[in-house]
Amino acid sequence: MQNDNNDENTVSTAVDKPASSAAEFMATLNKRAAELQKTGVSRWVARDMAGLENRIAHWPPDWGDDLKVLIYGDFQAPDHDLDYPAFGITVEAGGRTDTIIKAALCVVSARVKVSEKSLSAVLDAAARLNTFLGIWTIIDWGNRGIGWWCHLTTGTLAGMGGPFEKEGIERALAGIERLSAKVKYKVRAALYWIREPKHLMLEKVKNDILPVYAG
Repeated sequence: MQNDNNDENTVSTAVDKPASSAAEFMATLNKRAAELQKTGVSRWVARDMAGLENRIAHWPPDWGDDLKVLIYGDFQAPDHDLDYPAFGITVEAGGRTDTIIKAALCVVSARVKVSEKSLSAVLDAAARLNTFLGIWTIIDWGNRGIGWWCHLTTGTLAGMGGPFEKEGIERALAGIERLSAKVKYKVRAALYWIREPKHLMLEKVKNDILPVYAG
């Protein structure tokens, strides 16, 4: 098994230089996001792009000209490195057990070549990787789930559990019960779809379905 250095990289806290505080980092990030938003992208896309630019600016030295990623899914790990020159992708031999990916049957390391350390180059690498995995899925007849994760493109996974007890539940339920049967049915359906697509904190390697669809 290989040691995991893909999800242990530290992220510097400014777009052009390490920030001395979280406040300075956020100010720098918000300033860049505002600039990007003026190009026509939404506020949230601009914020994500600014964060990605920040991480690219502090590219891990040991990555060289490769974007290092984890490929996870319901497959068996190869027993030797697999090179795909047309995609600039190398899938490394051996499964990984020391990653943040917990639900997949197997996780392997992979390297994707980048022409330069820039946003456009990383987006190109991600597009090639998505195409590669899409073709893999077609050849597999869609039988198995597969995906990829990279700290550089995803950012730090953070969060914390909260208390189960919530105020107002009984009042909300009483309000729903006063609705007509037709309206109550629609409200219950809406409540289900607000909850169901949400991933657990340890499943944050994948995007929540609802925000992606709504976006």
